[in-house]
Amino acid sequence: MIAFHEPGGWSICVRSSWKHPAFNIQRPTSNGGRIGRWMFDVGCWMFRFRVPMRAKLFWWRLPMNKSIGIILFTVGLFAPRLTAAQGSLYVSNLGQTSSGSASIGSDSWLAQMFETGTNPEGYILNSVQLLMDASSGSPSGFAISIYSSVIPAIDLGPNNNLGSLNGLDPSAGGIFTYAASGLMLAPSTWYNVVVTAATPVAQETYNWSLENTPPPIIGLEHWVVPGVTWTSTNGSNWNRKRLDRFQLGIYATAVPEPATVALAGLGLACLSVWKHRHGK
Repeated sequence: MIAFHEPGGWSICVRSSWKHPAFNIQRPTSNGGRIGRWMFDVGCWMFRFRVPMRAKLFWWRLPMNKSIGIILFTVGLFAPRLTAAQGSLYVSNLGQTSSGSASIGSDSWLAQMFETGTNPEGYILNSVQLLMDASSGSPSGFAISIYSSVIPAIDLGPNNNLGSLNGLDPSAGGIFTYAASGLMLAPSTWYNVVVTAATPVAQETYNWSLENTPPPIIGLEHWVVPGVTWTSTNGSNWNRKRLDRFQLGIYATAVPEPATVALAGLGLACLSVWKHRHGK
């Protein structure tokens, strides 16, 4: 018997029998999307779950309709992971009403705390969106990074710079996207989005929009943006401010569990063999 299980999505159990291998399957949840569930169901219907075979379980011995069913089944099964690879919006307060903004400069560092969700294997950060007001003057050298938090995070603020993000200069104001490069985030862990600039605030400033709706912003899988922000004149010593939140959205990809990766490899190997046999 071979069994795999994904808590939030699907499970599959294969009972090994030379004559009648049997498949017990649960369809993907809503996380896979309507198309993924439809392809899964069609694939399962065509495969009919119990396929009589002789000697060995070779896909190329199946009739064409069952071969197509296997392909649809495999694609439908892994559609949630293909979608996730592009990044999902896990938490955002971009839609909240702005209550003002705060200035960014070489002597005015700003940071917004956030907590990652509960996926056991953690997340890959894809990008961060910021809602920016129009700049004052012509500032330069805008920089955005992800920082770890000192425990307890609520009291001590940003700690180590884990990596920089890349994007456009936000002087014009609006929503700007800053891409990460494979930055891994641990589950249920506090981090900070930190911004600064090359010009001092006495000359020109970038401006990050604020909102102050009362409850914490809670997103998918319990990602959280609390009402806690940080300011610093040098990026080392931080002062906490409660209630306000800088406006941002965080896109990430949940890291799949090892069983999911193993099944994906098995599915691809089967499709490769099928294509090789029928390509002749």
